[in-house]
Amino acid sequence: MIPLHHNGQQRNEHAQSHKGDLDRAIPFLERSLSLSAAANIMGYARQCRINLGHAYVLARRAGEGLDALKLAAEQGLSRTSRVHACLSVAHMALGNAEEAHRLAVSAQSVARANQERPNEAFALHVLGELAAQPGHTKAETAEGCYREAMAIASDVGMRPLVAHCHLGLGKLYCRTDKREQAQEQLTTATTMYREMDMNFWLEQAEAETRQLGEQQRARICL
Repeated sequence: MIPLHHNGQQRNEHAQSHKGDLDRAIPFLERSLSLSAAANIMGYARQCRINLGHAYVLARRAGEGLDALKLAAEQGLSRTSRVHACLSVAHMALGNAEEAHRLAVSAQSVARANQERPNEAFALHVLGELAAQPGHTKAETAEGCYREAMAIASDVGMRPLVAHCHLGLGKLYCRTDKREQAQEQLTTATTMYREMDMNFWLEQAEAETRQLGEQQRARICL
């Protein structure tokens, strides 16, 4: 039987996952999924599976994440945009760029048609990440997606996603030799992650900032 406090627990799990506290979020999500499936609370189980699949991908367990998300997609038509966006992230992690792009476009289209603004922002961020991939970067497309995602995320109060967009822009500007803009975006991302206690993402932003500094010092020495 699902504990009566499961809604509060879901919020806690979701917060931990968003913060990147995957060592805590994943076991909680696994337990919640097991309990809700056993109690035949399928809507809640499906939501747990979506969040768990995405957490697996963030934890570099993309194969497991893809399997969980595929099963969630097969279990119902609700939250299609969110599932497709998470599936896109999993395929991107596995190097399946074409399928990742197809799913992200589908996610954004469904979210916009259904006026699911948070899911639209998430899908746009994924499209930005895809366009910013090293080796075949489409800088203008990536920048447009990040900024559109940021505008929606700011409007609906998705502060973590706003920070992710700043990080994405910072990394993009690093690759396109816009060092001053890169520094500005990375500084903003770092500040926001620190304020939200999102250490998993903070470490990534700080690593990008260090790399940018090393590139700048190397140029001075030339």
